[in-house]
Amino acid sequence: MDYVGPVPKFEYFYGITIEEYNNYSKNFNNNWSLREESKKYCTQDCVALYNILFRFNENIFDKFKVNISRYPTLPTLAFGIFRSNF
Repeated sequence: MDYVGPVPKFEYFYGITIEEYNNYSKNFNNNWSLREESKKYCTQDCVALYNILFRFNENIFDKFKVNISRYPTLPTLAFGIFRSNF
């Protein structure tokens, strides 16, 4: 976690082109930090998950008038939807 230096080699990246890697590398001047990049990743991951859950809750409530926060799992949510609507 304490690594600070050049961006890791292209071979350690998955699902990007060499062009994307080169553009990403230009953002750092041998000052790439694993800790800072990990923090950015975790923050973006949490924001994305929040947005997904928010939209999912809206969709379920609009269609079935059920609040997903009352159900800890998808099977219990499905059963709750079934019981409240059928």
